[in-house]
Amino acid sequence: MQTHIGKTIGIIGAGAIGTAFAKALARHGIDAVLANSRGPETLQDVVTAIGPSIRPGTREEAAAQDIVLVAVNWSKLPQALSGLPGFGGRIVIDANNPIEPRCFALRTCMAGLRARCSQTSCPARAWSRRSITCNRRWSPAIRKPKAAAA
Repeated sequence: MQTHIGKTIGIIGAGAIGTAFAKALARHGIDAVLANSRGPETLQDVVTAIGPSIRPGTREEAAAQDIVLVAVNWSKLPQALSGLPGFGGRIVIDANNPIEPRCFALRTCMAGLRARCSQTSCPARAWSRRSITCNRRWSPAIRKPKAAAA
């Protein structure tokens, strides 16, 4: 099972990113091995829906390919890679983000931002659909820093 460039492809992680990558490969008739933490038997319906160029496999099978996409939740990354041989000489695509997708740690981030910026600015959420408003404790104007004592 090789691509048109003579390389085999493995995908570790059958979530949103892993299956999207598998679908993109399948659209172009490129073969790949798709693996998850629960085993290849749990992926049969998924790979059938994606197309005949994608087959279910174990983590070890996916990791043994020439090109490996790693697309698992950040907190599960150590478990997903444990016990696998080294990737020396192969291409590994790391599709991980060090933030859990469910919460993106926004509350923690915003709390820290508030603590640092509450005296000088009004932090706003970048991905919020709500209009930007400031808490009454914060001044929307940027204040001049106090002059340092001589």
